[in-house]
Amino acid sequence: MSFQNHDQSPHVACAAGDGVNAAGDGMGAAGDGMSAAGDGMGAAGDGMSAAGRLIFLGSLNALLAVALGAFGKHALMASLSQAAMETWRTGAYYHLIHGVGLVLAGVVAERAPQPRRAIRAGWLLMAGIAIFSGSLYLLALTQIRVLGALTPLGGFCFLSGWLFLAWSVKPRRG
Repeated sequence: MSFQNHDQSPHVACAAGDGVNAAGDGMGAAGDGMSAAGDGMGAAGDGMSAAGRLIFLGSLNALLAVALGAFGKHALMASLSQAAMETWRTGAYYHLIHGVGLVLAGVVAERAPQPRRAIRAGWLLMAGIAIFSGSLYLLALTQIRVLGALTPLGGFCFLSGWLFLAWSVKPRRG
């Protein structure tokens, strides 16, 4: 499968590496999840595209997942039960995988025929990290069992995010 820019214009790499198209407008022909003004800016007007923001957040989440995994192994192992450590490890594992998934969603959003779907996929993966991994981290630390009831909601966000990502590369009809 070949990923083409949704507006078929060649990408040029500018100094910031922001993937602005050859027209220089930061937009695809039908809009691509950028700000309503079509200026390629994120909602905060910080110069970062929605795709760039996903790549940034994904990278930070991957870093955080590695740090939390190491923290669990070296700082928490002596104080948590084996079951709680397994819960912590599961949270860190899914956190890392979906942090990388966020980076992937950002990269796909720059090239997919349906970039808004890729951007939605990224935000669903981000919500999944917060809810799924966050509830597992808290459960491991507090043993408050009701937190486990939140975990499946995070899992649903993960599944939905991957589905939207797959859907984003489906070519537009007619």
